[in-house]
Amino acid sequence: MGSMVHEALELLYKSVKGGRVESLDWLLNKYREVWDKNYEDNIKIVKKEFTSEDYFNKGKQCLKDYYERYKPFNQSKIVDTERMIRFDVKYNEHKCLFNGILDRLDWNDNENIFEVHDYKTSNTLMTQEEADNDWQLGLYHVALKEIWPDVEKVKLVWHFLSFNKEIVSSRTKEQLEELQGNVIKKVKEIMSKPLITVESDTPIGSALEMMVEKNIRRLLVTEKGEIVGIVTQKDLMRGTLEAFHAL
Repeated sequence: MGSMVHEALELLYKSVKGGRVESLDWLLNKYREVWDKNYEDNIKIVKKEFTSEDYFNKGKQCLKDYYERYKPFNQSKIVDTERMIRFDVKYNEHKCLFNGILDRLDWNDNENIFEVHDYKTSNTLMTQEEADNDWQLGLYHVALKEIWPDVEKVKLVWHFLSFNKEIVSSRTKEQLEELQGNVIKKVKEIMSKPLITVESDTPIGSALEMMVEKNIRRLLVTEKGEIVGIVTQKDLMRGTLEAFHAL
C-alpha cells in the first residue's frame, strides 16, 4: 500500500510542478489505477484480520487527509520527485559510496533552504528524538551538500500520512560530521564480518534455512566463486509462493 500511495503523490506533484493543481478526485482515481496495476491476489497479507480492501481504503484516507491539508501545494517550489542520488560519506581518510531516493525535494525561497520530504504510511509515529537522530534523512542532507556545496541548512520533513502529521528536524555541521563518522564505523563493522554466500543453484528451501540459522535477511549469490548478485528473504518467499501456485 505504501508504494502505491507514494506513486500517487509523485504523479500529483509532477502535475503541480508543471503548473496544474489536479483535483482530489483526480488523485484518488490515479491511486486506484496504480493499485489495480500493481496489486496481485497472491500478495501475502500478514494481519489476517484485514483485507486488501482495508489496506486500499487506508491509503485512500491518507491521500484525502494529505490533499486537504496541503492544497494548493504552493508552500515551496518542487525541485524533483523520486530523485535518485549517489553521494560519498566521508570521515577522516575513509570514504564510502551510497545511493538513495528522495521522495520529494523542494526549494523554499522564503527561507532560502532546501526541504527533503519523506512519506510514511506506517502505523507507528516517530518521536522528535528519533527524527533528530535519524540517519536516512541526515544522509540526504550530506548528499545535497555534495551536489550544491553552498548548502548549509536543510529542512528534513517526515509526513506520517496515517496520522496526518508532519515531523520536522535539521542537522548542524557538527551533527553531519558525527553522522558520517558513525556511518563509516558501521560500514567497517559490517565489512569486517565474514561474507555469507550461496551458490546460484542452491534450493530455495536451503537458502531460507540458512537465513533463519544466521538471523539475516540477505545472501550474496555466487557462481564459481564470483559474486553475481544478492537475494533477499522476500525474493525467496515470493519464489516459494510461485512454486506452490504452480502445483
